[in-house]
Order: sequence, then C-alpha cells, then structure tokens
Amino acid sequence: MSKERARRRAERLAVAAKARADAAQRDRQRVEARKRRQARRAAVRRLVPRLPRRGYSRRTREQQVGMIMVIVAVGVLVWLLFDSWTVRIAVLVGMLLATPVVATALFGRSSR
Repeated sequence: MSKERARRRAERLAVAAKARADAAQRDRQRVEARKRRQARRAAVRRLVPRLPRRGYSRRTREQQVGMIMVIVAVGVLVWLLFDSWTVRIAVLVGMLLATPVVATALFGRSSR
C-alpha cells in the first residue's frame, strides 16, 4: 500500500512541477513580449515628432455644441430644400469650410 501511495505522490509532484515550469515559462514569455512591445513603442516615439498639446479646449463646450447644432440644422435644411446633389454638396462643403471663420468671427480668439 505504501508503495502505491508513494508512486501516486511522485506522479502528483511531477505534474505539479511541470505545471509550475509551464507557468514560469508563460510568465517569462509574457515579460519578454512586454519588453519587446515597450522597445517598439519607444522606437516609434523617437521617430515621430511630438507636438505640444494644449491642456484646454479653444472653445467652451456650449460653443462647440452650438456650432454643431447650427451645422446640423443647416445641413437638414439644405437636404430638404434642394433636390440637386451638386447644390447640396456645394453648400455643405462651403459650410464646413466656412465654419472656422464664422466661429472665430462670432466667438473671437481664445483668451485662456
């Protein structure tokens, strides 16, 4: 009986040792993959120039929502009033190109 128990214990220990070795191998592979990924990202960051970022929005949220609502309203009106695709597209493109100019004229430049 004790030989059988010893054999089963040895099998359990062997299976546990294999599981620990597999887990350690996966951990090493995960760490190596993370290091490769970080090195790749660092290389890309060195190549791509970084632009300075503003910590604030040029327009307030209310101003942005108001501009978007006006753009959508004009778009819907153009869509409903004109049947010609060329007129629709021309007015919409013109509106999108004129939006920054109109926003600057209405709201002024940011003073923040």
